[in-house]
Amino acid sequence: MFNIFKKNKKSVKPTLKMPRTVLCIPGIWSDRSELVVAIVENNENEFIFAGNILLNLKTKVGYELEFCDRDERMKDSLSSLER
Repeated sequence: MFNIFKKNKKSVKPTLKMPRTVLCIPGIWSDRSELVVAIVENNENEFIFAGNILLNLKTKVGYELEFCDRDERMKDSLSSLER
């Protein structure tokens, strides 16, 4: 017989749900490689962009980035904010 109230000996760490914020940032980069070059050239070894992660080397905080092709709907969305 087993005791349903007995704690499991295996330690299960709770998973934390990280906040998720989605930002659409228009840029001048024609492709992902131009974005990578811009990051490398415009910071003093503070950030590294590898895969889809932008990592702050000093704080060890990482951000997921996704480079997408130009989308004209985004231009329309942002222009409505100017009003």
